[in-house]
Amino acid sequence: MTEEPVVFSTVAEGARKAFGPRLTPALMTKLKAVGFDLEQLQPAYALAPFLEAIGVLADELFPDQATDEQLRRVGREFMAGYKATTVGFATLTMARVIGLKRTFLRMGRNLRTTGNYLDVDTEDVGPTEVVVKTRVRHEFRSAISPAQLAVINGYRIGVFEGTFEAFATQGEVTLDGPTDRPEVAFRLRW
Repeated sequence: MTEEPVVFSTVAEGARKAFGPRLTPALMTKLKAVGFDLEQLQPAYALAPFLEAIGVLADELFPDQATDEQLRRVGREFMAGYKATTVGFATLTMARVIGLKRTFLRMGRNLRTTGNYLDVDTEDVGPTEVVVKTRVRHEFRSAISPAQLAVINGYRIGVFEGTFEAFATQGEVTLDGPTDRPEVAFRLRW
């Protein structure tokens, strides 16, 4: 059996907590229709349905915004829910102890708690600046389209912005190029 790209249940649990009361029966039905059932949490979810679910949440919850902003909003709000999960609470508690910079420098460990499809390197480039380089693992690249990569990376910008918010810190996230690539570098400044 070949391994497939997945996200772990902590992502689904975080989404359920983040969007709680806004997950109407109609929205839950739409999420279930794309294969992302938040009523019966699974240990892991295939990446493709998760990405479709991000699109559904973005369109339903932020219909008047441009796609890029929709994805960022879903990522930011996800972080609010993720910190209410057991894994997220533990991760953010440790993050507050070690500080924002070390948290970003350890981002590879943090992102590994969310799925199996990504490798991460970090670079310390200044007192208040870190570069987080993400790469879709080679064995999964053919399974993820450029459009799906744009969803992943747009959503991840919001996750980083949500991390700044969790630290009550003004921060900036910039990319080294378009979002639809399997390898991107996020420059985080605060």
